[in-house]
Amino acid sequence: MDQIFNQEDSNSVFISDQRINTLISSWNTQVGRDPSPDELIGLINNTIEEEILYREALKLGLDQDDIIIKRRLVQKIMLLKKSSLPEPNESELVNFYQDNLDNYTSSDAYSFEHLFFKKGPDAFNQANKAAIEGYKSSAGDPFYAGDQFSNQTLTQVKDIFGNGFASALSSQKEGLWSDPITSAFGIHLVYISSTNPSRLKTFKEVKDLVMQDFIAFRSDQLSQQFMDELRNEYTVAISPNFNLN
Repeated sequence: MDQIFNQEDSNSVFISDQRINTLISSWNTQVGRDPSPDELIGLINNTIEEEILYREALKLGLDQDDIIIKRRLVQKIMLLKKSSLPEPNESELVNFYQDNLDNYTSSDAYSFEHLFFKKGPDAFNQANKAAIEGYKSSAGDPFYAGDQFSNQTLTQVKDIFGNGFASALSSQKEGLWSDPITSAFGIHLVYISSTNPSRLKTFKEVKDLVMQDFIAFRSDQLSQQFMDELRNEYTVAISPNFNLN
């Protein structure tokens, strides 16, 4: 906040032009217009009361041993530190991209359809009968997620059908109906119409993502360095009487 007060008189509060402009801007963002004169006076009075109550709370030591306040202050100092990061240049981004190629390689993706037979004693027989009769779409039961899927990675397939189904799918040949595949839901006959193999995306394709990843990496790196430097300035003791086991 931008309140300025006389250091010799901690009971003096001054609301600057910058703070008032911030109040107006925040109101405009939330309401879609500038506050009226009466509304602005109300905002200023609220800010004054907030500052007064904040100082009284500090006088009473209410900020001490408050875990919520402590965590908020920790967050603020780390955000301030991270905000000092310089903008990365193209060379840094390219080097980061080349050092982390696995992160920018797409996974195999499958387009497929399936006939579903809900779990039961006759599910295998129904699946075999459907195969003999030519895999007609009317042969199966309704499946909660549908019967056709486009460009699904194995991770996405696992989320829908489970690990066993995904593993079986990855070994199926394109353009052929599968043998019966078991999932937690029942039995499936699967036809893979196309497969998009994994490939390394070019730097140009993923530059924005590389930028985000690089900034996150450097932020974590800077935070740890900052913390290590601060820890060296402190002497820390842990109660020898406490059993850590």
